[in-house]
Amino acid sequence: AYFVLTTMTTVAYGDYAPKNIHERWFCMRLLVQTMVIFSTFLAVFNSVLVDLYSESSYSRQQLIKLIKYLRWRRVLGPLRHNIMRHMQHIWEENY
Repeated sequence: AYFVLTTMTTVAYGDYAPKNIHERWFCMRLLVQTMVIFSTFLAVFNSVLVDLYSESSYSRQQLIKLIKYLRWRRVLGPLRHNIMRHMQHIWEENY
């Protein structure tokens, strides 16, 4: 079991290796705990990235809807620019 875990975690065998059964059990527990901690870290990091993407995706979708509406209503020039800036500010503050 020790050699399977060592190979799976790509720790490699190195020059230092456990000599008896107690050292092997300790190393196996340590490898498993390390895998759990590392995978938890990756899950949290992934969750943060997904949240950031969903926020920017929501803002983009709202901006596209606003642009379509302003075209439909034929709002042009500085007024259109000011409305878009104002709405982007509101979405950033509220979301």
